[in-house]
Amino acid sequence: MHNITQANVGSLDATTLVFEAQNVLGYANGTANAFQTGFPDPIPANYVAHAVSTVGNYGELYQRHLGSILPRAGSDNALYTDGGLLYAEPLLSATPSSASLLNQTFGQTYWAVSAAGTLKCGVDPDDPIFGTVSGQAHGFSVDLCKALAAAIFPQATEATIMSYITLVPVTPATRFDAIISGSIDVLASVTVPSEGRQVSLQMTYTRPYFFDVQAFAVLANSTVTSLAELDQPQYTFCTGVGSIAYATARAYLKNAVGIATTSTSEAMTMVLNGTCTAVTSNKATLPHDSRFNIFGSIDRAPAAMFTRNGDSQWSDLVKWVVDGLVIAEINNVTKANVMSYPGSGDEVFTMTSNLDVTNGLPVQSNFIAHAVSIVGNYGEVYARNVEAVIPRANSLNALYNAPYSNGTRGQVFADYLSWNSGTTTPVVATGRIGAVVSRGYVICGTKQTVPGFGVVQPNGTVYGFDADMCRALASVLFPSTPIGNIDSRIQWVGAPGSSRFDLLRNSTFDVLFYASTITIGRDVQYNLTFAQPVFNDGAAILVNSGSPYNSTSALNVAGVKYCVV
Repeated sequence: MHNITQANVGSLDATTLVFEAQNVLGYANGTANAFQTGFPDPIPANYVAHAVSTVGNYGELYQRHLGSILPRAGSDNALYTDGGLLYAEPLLSATPSSASLLNQTFGQTYWAVSAAGTLKCGVDPDDPIFGTVSGQAHGFSVDLCKALAAAIFPQATEATIMSYITLVPVTPATRFDAIISGSIDVLASVTVPSEGRQVSLQMTYTRPYFFDVQAFAVLANSTVTSLAELDQPQYTFCTGVGSIAYATARAYLKNAVGIATTSTSEAMTMVLNGTCTAVTSNKATLPHDSRFNIFGSIDRAPAAMFTRNGDSQWSDLVKWVVDGLVIAEINNVTKANVMSYPGSGDEVFTMTSNLDVTNGLPVQSNFIAHAVSIVGNYGEVYARNVEAVIPRANSLNALYNAPYSNGTRGQVFADYLSWNSGTTTPVVATGRIGAVVSRGYVICGTKQTVPGFGVVQPNGTVYGFDADMCRALASVLFPSTPIGNIDSRIQWVGAPGSSRFDLLRNSTFDVLFYASTITIGRDVQYNLTFAQPVFNDGAAILVNSGSPYNSTSALNVAGVKYCVV
């Protein structure tokens, strides 16, 4: 994404790069800070750069193993900037919180919310598009709170849903302390997901539900109309303390004076009274009215919902409520038709049936359908709250399969909503990183007979796309190991398709690199955590070249057999 390659990663001048690229090189002490203690071989601040020096960037891995089989250009596996679906949360650092982490156990948050009869949802009180506490509660973030409350309280209706929610005002300075301490159950204010916040603050976040950019707002009559004009010592820019926006802006503005404020609304007030020349934040949260002029898109600023680490059941529920709204839109399930939907298909069946995909929580089995019946699908929520300010068509906030004409493909995507039979394998305790580093090698489960992804070599190592992903992980865990010897830090284990998740759960291997589809069943029933998708594909049918069964309609006749692998 930043053109950092295996060849140049060791020779780039970090001071000339944008803030995220500086984090890749370790110049800004990015997300490795939280990994610096407690391990015999500490993870360095430039751990991403070290991984790239070992195996190359994503594009180099793809070209080496899959480029000749599945050309990347024009496919879902291209970068999001090139019309594909490859996207990663920003690699940005985070300031550790001073709040004491709330100790919690599996499912504890759900039970606490259910017993209290209210969901404590953190929202921005000054954001008219995403969440307003003073006055009438409305906005995109508030609707997400409603959807989550609907999943928890099946007796709630559209008219009564707010009686099951306590909206807690948070600012960039207080939001993480609020969630860490338990003052809120979920953070719904516009917050950028980053590896730094996940690691340093011990947070879990959903897939981004909104894609934005960081921008600047000045008074409409200001002579400053560009970043170049703003970057002068006589000018100032304001942003809320605790926000990533300050560090990102500083990478672009070397001379302008930065001022931290308690909230975005305070920063806007300071612009109005002349104390600040500009305010910088997510573009959607800036004032879109005649008083201001907005310019300068400097960095990605996606938004996600945040939960505390330590209660995977609760985090799963929040994630699948957000994904469920997207899945509903993909399948044309709306607020009006969700309870009488005439269509069919596995995802819709799972959404509206009585299958228990909630891993033992007493959430009603059609919890996503109930959420949609109250707030609508993702598209309906967007249209109601954001469309008038940021049109969705031809933007990153369009569905991934929506037509586009300006080179910007939609990135709104959800993991597959599919039932998965449970497993009886007991869950293994955590603390895996320390155990792996102390052991001296990582055990990687991979395919071993699939060209392009994983094939065993004569010397016992594995060659392929998935194998190189494992090498990248090993290079981070064991940074002092020379690149040429990185395989000495890996134990390769073949992962049978039928039992790979059970083997992961019982610690036969530490990590599974297997091109496995992310589904709600695998996430919840197996109690697994998935990384960002690294490869986008679809199911296909293989027949002999001369077979008459060369289409799904030709194959779908009585007496014809097919095998699934």
